[in-house]
Amino acid sequence: MTPNLKVVPQSSMSILIAEDNVAQRRYLRELLEREFAAHAPVLEAADGEEAVALAAKHKPGLCVLDIQMPKLSGVKAARAIWRESPQARVIFWTQFPDEIYINEIRKIIRQVEPAPTYGFIHKNNPESRFALYYLALGLSNWAIARKCSLSLRGVESRLATLYEKLFVATPEGTAHESYDKLAYNVRTRAFFEALRRGLINADELEKAEHDLEAWIARDRVRFDDEQKSERKKH
Repeated sequence: MTPNLKVVPQSSMSILIAEDNVAQRRYLRELLEREFAAHAPVLEAADGEEAVALAAKHKPGLCVLDIQMPKLSGVKAARAIWRESPQARVIFWTQFPDEIYINEIRKIIRQVEPAPTYGFIHKNNPESRFALYYLALGLSNWAIARKCSLSLRGVESRLATLYEKLFVATPEGTAHESYDKLAYNVRTRAFFEALRRGLINADELEKAEHDLEAWIARDRVRFDDEQKSERKKH
């Protein structure tokens, strides 16, 4: 769901982030500064009105807008930004890629000349974030596999990638490798590192726990049905 989005490198393209959640804004800023170091500065807004004001002042080449924000939604902020700068590229950063928002955005772009460049990124897309939530909530690899429709090997592969991202320096191949593997629980250390960096916070975990409880209730029924089916086979 990413129509005609193409970020073209420019020598002085600043980036604007509009996100009211401090932890998510910090995560996104660190990601952009790491992956697009040549594009500076990275500007930050905590609501839609501030985003529009910063965009008018600095004319950023790329705006990453949370769809649901205080004072002014990301959709309305985009409309205001495109009114002044139709060449601005906009990425809608959302946890709720609802068709209502998508249709509203499509109506807006039909009124902008030339047609603006835009796209969507789901907040839960980064695999490191979804894996961190499940680790923090205490799910086993078996449960993560069921929740995400993955094989156990697939889960292990994704977790290994997560650990590599979180722990730049690892004991692999060092004199302390054997000791550190015995001393540390890597899942718990990953949770600690995520908290330290602000990648997840208590509010997000509370919502994730609520969602998880609903899924667990459904999956218990599914599991019982699977067990009954297996017993009938034997």
